[in-house]
Amino acid sequence: MNILSKNNYHKASITLAVVTVGFLISFPFRSSFAGGLLESLFGAAMIGGLADWFAVSALFRKPLGIPWRTEIIPKNRDKIFNTLIDMAENELLTRDNIKKRLAGYNISDLLIRYITEYGGNKNIKVILNRIIRDIWVNINPEDTGKYLEDLLKENALKIKLSPLLLEVVEWSLKNGYDEKVIDYFLDELIRICGHRQMKIMILNLYCNFRKLYEQGLLRRKVANEIILSFILRLPPEIIADYLQAELLKFLKEIKEPASFWRDKIKVRIQAILLNLKQDTRIINKLEAWKINQIEQNLHIQNAVVAFIRALREEAAAAQDKTWQLYSWTDGYIDRLIKNFKKDYVKQDRLNEVVKSALNNWIDRQHKQIGIIIKESLNRFSGYLLVEFIENRVGNDLQMIRINGSVVGGLTGVLIFLLTFWMT
Repeated sequence: MNILSKNNYHKASITLAVVTVGFLISFPFRSSFAGGLLESLFGAAMIGGLADWFAVSALFRKPLGIPWRTEIIPKNRDKIFNTLIDMAENELLTRDNIKKRLAGYNISDLLIRYITEYGGNKNIKVILNRIIRDIWVNINPEDTGKYLEDLLKENALKIKLSPLLLEVVEWSLKNGYDEKVIDYFLDELIRICGHRQMKIMILNLYCNFRKLYEQGLLRRKVANEIILSFILRLPPEIIADYLQAELLKFLKEIKEPASFWRDKIKVRIQAILLNLKQDTRIINKLEAWKINQIEQNLHIQNAVVAFIRALREEAAAAQDKTWQLYSWTDGYIDRLIKNFKKDYVKQDRLNEVVKSALNNWIDRQHKQIGIIIKESLNRFSGYLLVEFIENRVGNDLQMIRINGSVVGGLTGVLIFLLTFWMT
């Protein structure tokens, strides 16, 4: 019982003692008007005070050792607790009330305010940087490199190359990239064919073709010399120039959007794509090539080891605020925060995701409210419960005793006057 309650307890006890003494003193003089008035006043006040003392005491203990209808609070401990639990779970903290309260909050706005106004961005950076340093200090470079290499190989082997390639090609065709690819190759061919070295290659090819045609026969050789050199006056160099020019002209014609040959090339690409979808032999060759490339060329363990060791050396040489990796993570966090503050779509999405998750959690865990309250209340034994209530409402309860004496005394005076005048 706190000091205030003790003070009121003493006041109530003193009041009861005063009216009791007053009753005993006035009792011998009850035959006179003044004595009767005082005797009625003090007697009724004494009875009212005693009755209220008994009633207040009966809430917590057994006044005068009387067990009947006393110790009301300790005896009804479980009933009181169950009522409190039911009220909290089904009236105050219902699912709907909690969800309605939650719906009134803007999670994104709270997050932004925490980050910008209460140093949340600094806390995030400190935590992230600490995690990064612990990772680089504690991980084993060799084991990490081997794990990443094995993981990369394992997942790369699971990926089917042909479907992925088909998707890329189909997407490219759908978005008109086949035209760009054709133009690119044509431009390269035009550049190559216009080179002087191409003229030499054409000239050599022409000469070899003539030799193959003549096959050492004198008549064919003489005929070629007479027709080409004397009649048409077309030496091999001029023929090579002509063939090169015609080749360039043909390639430039293909570049025209309405070119017949360009359409033929596009049809051929479509045919190759369709063939790639259906030809298991090609698909198997692609997969075999992929497996061979992964097993022969995908070696990253040494690179990962070197990278981790280099970062460790840099971290050891740098102060906490000067490590280059910290600068990168700090800048990345700043950019994320800046973009998030401007992106209202992401903010709305975060609100939806968080509130949806919290609502689902509330549905699953709502019964825990009653369990938590019950566990907390079960720590109160009958004695502790009495002490807890007395410490908080003892002041008012002791005032009931004082009020009982006052009201009782006034009622006694009123009854005395009524009976006195009636007689």
